[in-house]
Amino acid sequence: MKIIKEQKITYNVKGTPVTFLEKILVDDSTGEEIFDPKLEQENDINLYNEYRKIKGLLLPEKIKEIRKKFGVTQTIFAKVLGLGDKTIARYENGSLQDMAQNNLIKAVSERPIYFLELLRDCKKLKEELNEEDFKILLNEVKEKIKLMTHFKLKIKQNDFKVIDYKKYTPNDIASFILKKYNYDKIKEMITPLKLQKLLNYVYSYLLVFEYKIFDESPQAWANGPVFKSVYEKYSSYGYRCIDIPSEVVSLHEKELENFVLKIAEGYGKFSAKDLEHLTHKEKPWIDSRKRANVKEGEFCTEKILDSDIKTYFKNLLEI
Repeated sequence: MKIIKEQKITYNVKGTPVTFLEKILVDDSTGEEIFDPKLEQENDINLYNEYRKIKGLLLPEKIKEIRKKFGVTQTIFAKVLGLGDKTIARYENGSLQDMAQNNLIKAVSERPIYFLELLRDCKKLKEELNEEDFKILLNEVKEKIKLMTHFKLKIKQNDFKVIDYKKYTPNDIASFILKKYNYDKIKEMITPLKLQKLLNYVYSYLLVFEYKIFDESPQAWANGPVFKSVYEKYSSYGYRCIDIPSEVVSLHEKELENFVLKIAEGYGKFSAKDLEHLTHKEKPWIDSRKRANVKEGEFCTEKILDSDIKTYFKNLLEI
């Protein structure tokens, strides 16, 4: 009978002693070790991953995740970073990266615009691709980077806890945001378009926390989710900035106030058009317009389903 045993063992990896649990296949009747290529491969992966943890190197799956966020192939990612064509493929398959290359991958992950700068200056790709294909690639990466802005707002599962789930109107929260917003920090006033987007993100994240703060649902208008009552109140401003209200509805709990401001100021650092662009890439808005069978740019009053919002935004939380 063959059985798998584990033994703690230390190997030297690039001059560093690494201890891990090695798996071996053993004949239980004789006690003899049996060579198993699959186990050997698994052991190599586990050994290298322990080394990566010691040295603070990215794991293969993390490298793959970073690359896929930019929506590019392994070869293109490698070329943009100035690496050999097969380098990223090897790293994603378990080969060890050196510290310099690891730090470069981390740098573009932490600052996506840096990857865009490298792509713009990538002579190798410019020589290989025709002008039109290079332009398409550049625009596709730009779109991916814009979508990454969602993940820069650190919303965690324990960020919001209240006892009394009181209901408010969208205009209550709109008034609160307009009054309490940190204009000095953001250095930009709020237009009706931007206000709608901030309200949408407040509503959406609170739904994830099982708090339906409004009885009114957002509608899938052409320029993104819209709360109709807020549109009716502020439509006279057009594209102009909304005046700061003299009075404001106080929210029932301090934790709710802090959470609303965290969302508003987190997304508020982006322009109204950038926020509109974000909502146009979000599945709840897209699916609502599909249900209504409307074309791009057409007016639509289809409600965005709470269930769709919760499913989508739950995936944006940091666990």
